Amino acid sequence: MSKRLSITSDQKEALVEFMENHPDLRKGKFSINFAIAIAEIQWKDCCKLLNSIPEPAKKWQEWRKVAVDAAVLFHCSTLQGNPSLRYKLVTRGSLMDLFSI
Repeated sequence: MSKRLSITSDQKEALVEFMENHPDLRKGKFSINFAIAIAEIQWKDCCKLLNSIPEPAKKWQEWRKVAVDAAVLFHCSTLQGNPSLRYKLVTRGSLMDLFSI
């Protein structure tokens, strides 16, 4: 596992739950109702939550990178053998699997 995806199992669970509860943040699409400033506030809230769990502690930007990197790895793994596939239903189990790639 690469260093940037270094995360404990408790942090994985907390991150997955946080992303489930913040679908706009998970999608990463900005709109009138979901601005960059709101996303930053939510990432800072996520950072506080994840850093309250022992080691490793990261800045909010680093936690965002962990989530984005995991999502990219997941997306790439779903495209193998089917380049026309663009979106896949992400379940709680598959979100947890993101961190074991």
